[in-house]
Amino acid sequence: MKNRSLTGLIALLTALALAQTAFASGIQAQEQQPAPTQERPQEPATDMAVLKSLDYGKTDKTLDVFIGLEGVFIYQVFELGDPLRLAVDISPANRILAGPLHEVNEWTLAGIRIGQFHPYIVRVVFDFSGSILPYEVTRLENGLKSTFKPEGERVIALPPPVPEPVREVTPVAVTPAVTKPIRPERLKTMIGLSAGSYKVSDELFQEVYPGSSLIYGLQLSQILVSSGDLDIGLSAEVRKTSKVGAATVTLEDSTFAMTPVSIGAVLFWNSKAVILFAGAGLDFYSYKETSPLYVDTGFISDSASGSHFQVGAILRLPSLEALRAKVYYKGTSVVTTNNDIEANLGGSEFGFSLNFAFDLF
Repeated sequence: MKNRSLTGLIALLTALALAQTAFASGIQAQEQQPAPTQERPQEPATDMAVLKSLDYGKTDKTLDVFIGLEGVFIYQVFELGDPLRLAVDISPANRILAGPLHEVNEWTLAGIRIGQFHPYIVRVVFDFSGSILPYEVTRLENGLKSTFKPEGERVIALPPPVPEPVREVTPVAVTPAVTKPIRPERLKTMIGLSAGSYKVSDELFQEVYPGSSLIYGLQLSQILVSSGDLDIGLSAEVRKTSKVGAATVTLEDSTFAMTPVSIGAVLFWNSKAVILFAGAGLDFYSYKETSPLYVDTGFISDSASGSHFQVGAILRLPSLEALRAKVYYKGTSVVTTNNDIEANLGGSEFGFSLNFAFDLF
């Protein structure tokens, strides 16, 4: 019995020793195992370029598209098929301030699309309704210029390949190309409301109706022919004005109302922000005077014709290409005769109009 007890005690102590050794080895293995590392998140690229604007203008020989950019950038030009497209990738760039869609419809260039192709790449796509026009892509100090021609060899200016992903760009010294500023799109038709000050120049008229009067009405113009920065078109105006005076010794009220209608030819000179114009034409005035001098009827009405010249400026309003403000001066000569008295109803007119521009045809 004593031998069996002693043998069991020795076995129990051996098992406890083995268990303690295994437990200590497990703890040591855990301590020696390296801690899991956390991957450092990628930091976004800094100093991204910004696509600020897209403008285009067409001459008889070229169609120029100007992509306005701010910041350091590189670019890549390539063609895509099915359907035919020309793409320009700009990087590093992550902001687009220009509109996403631009309808062109000149030659085979149907339109231009702008989008964020990659977190660091802005893509400009030229969509063609037929074959891709011969083109040349050049770099400017403040952007890119794409020139399309109806005929000729295709020339592509390719920069170094775009790194993927883009992290850092070394500035490249580039001599800016000399280019003519792109003019905003010309809208050939304008219609608007005008208001101004009209003063009849005739001395006899001024004795009865002194000073100036408010004149207001409707203006319309249409461009017919364009050449470079110059446009030639027609203008038409319908206005109304009235004046209260005293035609008698007793200073009883008299009222003179007049409706001038004008048509003429106008020459426009276009710059980027302002359109200067000058013109001349014919006038037809219908008028009515109500006065105690006319005992039988109490009034007299008649009409007369004459001519005018005008000068002024049209301002394009920022971000509102279709809305334009116009300031003008107009000089008119319209002579009429009543009761053997001759009077010039023409005079000087200073005015302002707010116009809406569009393409009628």
